[in-house]
Amino acid sequence: MKALFIGGTGTISMAITNELAARGCELYLLNRGNRKQELPSNVKTMIADIENEKDVSEKIKDLTFDVVCDFIGFVPSQLERDFRLFKDKTKQFMYISSASAYHKPLRDYVITEGTALANPYWEYSRNKIACETYLMERYREDQFPVTIIRPSHTYSERSVPMGLHGTKGSYQVMKRMLEGKPVIVHGDGMSLWTMTYNTDFAKGFIGLMGNPHAIGEAFQITSDESMTWNQIYQLIADHLGVPYRPYYVSSDFIAQTSPVSFDARGGLIGDKSNTVVFDNTKLKRMVPDFKATVRMEEGLKKAVDYVMSHPQCQQEDPEFDAWCDQLIEALEQAKAQVIKNSNHEFHSDYADVVYQQKDHAVLITWKKEAHLEHYREPVSYALKLMETYPGSSLVIDARNGFEDDKRDVEWGFSYFIPQMAKTGCKYVSLIMHEVAGAELEEEMDMWTIEFKKYVTVTRGESYEQAVAGQI
Repeated sequence: MKALFIGGTGTISMAITNELAARGCELYLLNRGNRKQELPSNVKTMIADIENEKDVSEKIKDLTFDVVCDFIGFVPSQLERDFRLFKDKTKQFMYISSASAYHKPLRDYVITEGTALANPYWEYSRNKIACETYLMERYREDQFPVTIIRPSHTYSERSVPMGLHGTKGSYQVMKRMLEGKPVIVHGDGMSLWTMTYNTDFAKGFIGLMGNPHAIGEAFQITSDESMTWNQIYQLIADHLGVPYRPYYVSSDFIAQTSPVSFDARGGLIGDKSNTVVFDNTKLKRMVPDFKATVRMEEGLKKAVDYVMSHPQCQQEDPEFDAWCDQLIEALEQAKAQVIKNSNHEFHSDYADVVYQQKDHAVLITWKKEAHLEHYREPVSYALKLMETYPGSSLVIDARNGFEDDKRDVEWGFSYFIPQMAKTGCKYVSLIMHEVAGAELEEEMDMWTIEFKKYVTVTRGESYEQAVAGQI
């Protein structure tokens, strides 16, 4: 097979180039030669600017191809140029469009090639749709042998895929993780997303090259695996060996408050915030052997390991980092103000929770023994108050009962107390009768031991005594 790629060294195309070279394909790349030194020795390069149509026409005047593919066509005028250059020189013209062209907002989360194309949120996608429309007109009216390819989020080892990052790539998000900073996650992190490793994409693409049944058709090439954004970020954090600290912000709010250069309206609302699951049945009919074999966990590990071991991939983005900090600070201030303007109290049949401003303390008053949601709801509210008022102490009035359910104790030890310590809390004060029941005394001793791993613990028979013990 004799093929010409316009581009050929990008995230998607490099894996195809390498595989075709390994198979002995007569492959030409037409580009500016920026990564020529990384190419296999049997790949032929044409150093040219594709926008210089006259120069390109001269370079290919004696050549014909089985396949030509444009990996870097973004607007219809570029495809019009391609038509002029290659209409009599190739048996198949393949165009890399985008799965972001599918209808937004989604009407069905299951995507097929028959899903309508419309994206009012992203100019990039609308341009891709216009390019497809032009090429299919050329197929119908001029028999130009077109095949449309729609990749979704395709990645390689050189960059770790993220839902949101700045103009300099995703490394700054990883750096925030490594520094223990929260990472902005769009929505609640629960929408499903599909990402495809570039070597898997190459399998489907090569299977369509020279395939007569692919002429006049569109194909999506993606993995069959989908994960939530929380799962994706958790895997990245795990591979970095750090905790995952998400800070959830609505996609619309991000789009409205982020710099225009981040293109968050298009990239999120027009793409990544939508739950998508791709049905690749059509591709598999044309390429029966196609199967994506690089699991997301495996691909993400490859990318994390590569980026962390190659300093040239670690491009910092101070603008994005500062914007993240500013957004989080503004939202935290707004949250605190809303709470301050409300009663900022919790009341149930089991407990009352209030913030005592004069003592800078959060007080939990247990009315009777509580378990599961009756226990965790007031405790979680207390934690929110402590986050709103950093450095506040915690006072627990256990004179009317406490809690001894093993499941709640485990939750308290593994989640609540470590999270409480992160709020800057220095004191926990326990209010108990001087003579408490043996069972309650044993329970409080167990909690006291655990609290002391993080804070100073005091005890008293009244609120005043408990607070005074903090001095």
